[in-house]
Amino acid sequence: DLTEATLHDCDATHATFDGATLARADFASAVLSFASLRRADLTGCNIAEVEMQHANLIDANLRGAHFERVSCAYCDMRGVNLQGAGLQGLTARHANLEGASLRRSIMQFAQLSHTNARGVDFRLADLQGVDLSFSSLQGARFSGSDLLFTVFTNASIEGADFRGARHLSHAQLRFTTGTGIGMPAS
Repeated sequence: DLTEATLHDCDATHATFDGATLARADFASAVLSFASLRRADLTGCNIAEVEMQHANLIDANLRGAHFERVSCAYCDMRGVNLQGAGLQGLTARHANLEGASLRRSIMQFAQLSHTNARGVDFRLADLQGVDLSFSSLQGARFSGSDLLFTVFTNASIEGADFRGARHLSHAQLRFTTGTGIGMPAS
């Protein structure tokens, strides 16, 4: 049990924390590239300014975590719980977020281009200025989310639900493709 552990500035490249309890731990400015955190409990952790490219976060619980300015390109984040997490400035290009929950997360200006975000729950999330260009967003749910200046250019949005999303008229939807899309009534 590493609850409330202080691990800031540590180099945990290739480390394994699978199933570990790391709730409220402090990983600020650490290096977790290629680390495995499958099914780890990272509830309320401080993971700000962490390098974690290619990390494995499958089914990890990061509910309410501080995940600001994290670089996690190519991460496997399938099924991760990021509900209510602070993700401002996150860089997760080419990440796999399939089935993840980002409900009520704050993601302003996050870079999520070229991600697999199929079935992701973005409901009530703050997605202002988020770049989701070239991403797979089939079946993603955006109800109640703030899409002011969100970029969906060249994204695949088949079956995505935008009903109840705010500021959709200010989002970039150029060259998006998809059918069966739930759009707000005009």
